[in-house]
Amino acid sequence: MTNGATGPTPPEPSRPLTEREKAALAKLAADARRDDPEWFDLLAAQSAPRRRLSPRVRNLLIQVVVVVVLVVALLPTEWLGGLLAVMVLIGPLGVALWAMRRGVL
Repeated sequence: MTNGATGPTPPEPSRPLTEREKAALAKLAADARRDDPEWFDLLAAQSAPRRRLSPRVRNLLIQVVVVVVLVVALLPTEWLGGLLAVMVLIGPLGVALWAMRRGVL
């Protein structure tokens, strides 16, 4: 059953901001910073763009993964359980340290 209503209208394509709109947004940002600098800094930190991994960090990560895979493949079976237990314990510790450095914990 249709009642003649159509679906929602599609959004208009975005357009670049005009100079007047840019000036208005800059004024709003300046007012927000002056009125509540802590909130403004928190908002700016949350909307910061994500940083990509540097090539050095990416290469180090690949090297660590390769070494762990080789160690797991070449270790005797008796040692594998101990190594897996240590790796499981290091994971949450690493996440906690990372969160503490970022100020989450």
